[in-house]
Amino acid sequence: MNVQQTKDWLESGKSAFIIKALQNLQAYLLQQGDLKEEKERINQILNQIPITTFLPCFDTTSHLQLNLIVSVFSKLIQEVNVEYSILNDNIVFEFLLKGYQHPFEHVRRLVMNQIKRCKFNVIFSKPETFAEILNRGMIDDEISVVKIVNDIIINNICGNEEGLNNFFIEYKNLFLEPLLNLLKNKNEIYKFRVYELMSKISGKSERAFNLIIENKIFNYFINELNENKNDILVLLNYLEIFKLFSLSSFENRGINYLSKEGGFKMLIDILLQNIEDTIIYSFILQLIADLSDKKEDLFFENNDDMIIPKVIIDKLFDEDLSNTNQKETQIVAVTVIATLCKGSRKVFQQVLLENSKHCVKYLSFLVDSLNDQLRRAFLHGFGSLLESNKLTDEDIDQFVGQLENNVLRKRVDLTNNSNLNISNSYLMNYLMYSLKEPFPETRCALYHVLKGMSTRIHLIRDHINNYPGFFDFITNRTTEPDKETREWKFMVVQVLYQTLHHFPNIANVDSKNIIDLKTYLLRGPYVADVMEEAQAVVASQYVD
Repeated sequence: MNVQQTKDWLESGKSAFIIKALQNLQAYLLQQGDLKEEKERINQILNQIPITTFLPCFDTTSHLQLNLIVSVFSKLIQEVNVEYSILNDNIVFEFLLKGYQHPFEHVRRLVMNQIKRCKFNVIFSKPETFAEILNRGMIDDEISVVKIVNDIIINNICGNEEGLNNFFIEYKNLFLEPLLNLLKNKNEIYKFRVYELMSKISGKSERAFNLIIENKIFNYFINELNENKNDILVLLNYLEIFKLFSLSSFENRGINYLSKEGGFKMLIDILLQNIEDTIIYSFILQLIADLSDKKEDLFFENNDDMIIPKVIIDKLFDEDLSNTNQKETQIVAVTVIATLCKGSRKVFQQVLLENSKHCVKYLSFLVDSLNDQLRRAFLHGFGSLLESNKLTDEDIDQFVGQLENNVLRKRVDLTNNSNLNISNSYLMNYLMYSLKEPFPETRCALYHVLKGMSTRIHLIRDHINNYPGFFDFITNRTTEPDKETREWKFMVVQVLYQTLHHFPNIANVDSKNIIDLKTYLLRGPYVADVMEEAQAVVASQYVD
């Protein structure tokens, strides 16, 4: 390529020549080759054509020329020290000043990506200018530009103590206050963007979270949520922020803050008002499940009573399992029931054990559903109930008894399937038969139930140890071709061994099986070959 001629065309000021030059450059830069060759081509161009030569090419209304200059310039600028250029080259700095307001979104995105390459000290070397650019970016019509701005503020600025101090205190009037003013704007999109940004910043550090609380940003949010609870579209956006702040904040402290400010009681009120709205109803219930996983006592009063009304609980059990079109609400129902019950023995007893109709309906999700995804959701929920330390062995015995006597036994009687009658444990028969299915997601869910059973010594004694060949299966490394299923199986072995180790004489498990479990643990989840040494070491521990 004739670089000098290309330079002359770029400097000619004539659109046809500029486009021809950019087309040649684009073709040259896109030639096949490794990274080293690509870098050499870029440096060859930059050694003969200063980067500033390209800047006037952006001053055009031609979309062809703009697409070409963005393509070429974004390649060349990779080899330029942007931080040095911003601090020492007024022409490059002027380009940024004009570029962030350019009508062509690709140019604005290009400008923001260059600022993204700058550390916070460069940004705060010219705080007025960069604050203006970032604030303008927050209200950009192009969402891809907004995402880059978010990334700059969250990581480049608020990713360290000094940047946080500059953003929230030292230059608060330049950076934070314009964003707070957007919260007073009637434009709901701008408000959502600010709350989303603050939610993500709150997870950067304890200091970041505290600064956001000190500025009462989520006090505004609670008020907005209350004022907009009758506007479905706006409400959905605010519920997304509720979830994001709760789960993204530092150590999930947003959960405690929103709870203290009455956010969760408000959430229940909104749920009651929208009980017939499938979208809102499902979203809030899933949110309750997600948040309860992080903080179990969130929806309970001091006396362990739920703040979730009975009408909501009853509705959870009214799902029509024959209607596959209601899959999403069915999955949410199963998930919420398990999540609430595993966090409180009192709730578990009231909702399931003391209400046989509810209990049988919940357990029937396992076998009556026509949807595999719902079945997997039940299995994971059931496993989490079995392993909950809030529930006693007596509770679990009664619960498993309900499953065996009122659900699984009836299924065996109906199907007359000999595979479901191998042992006197209907639950183990069902689980082991189901593990013949090849689907990894289903197998993981089934292993979750076995893991939950393995936390209870009486379930090991009465169910697991009574199934012929179980220990040979669980220590057989050839059954799981997938990484995730291997890891779930390893967790079962791990928990099973730990429980047997703590209660060595209760389950009457053969010492050979315990040796096999220990050997499996020593070798980890992925080793497939026989290792007699490991078995010998473990066996020696059991020689009396």
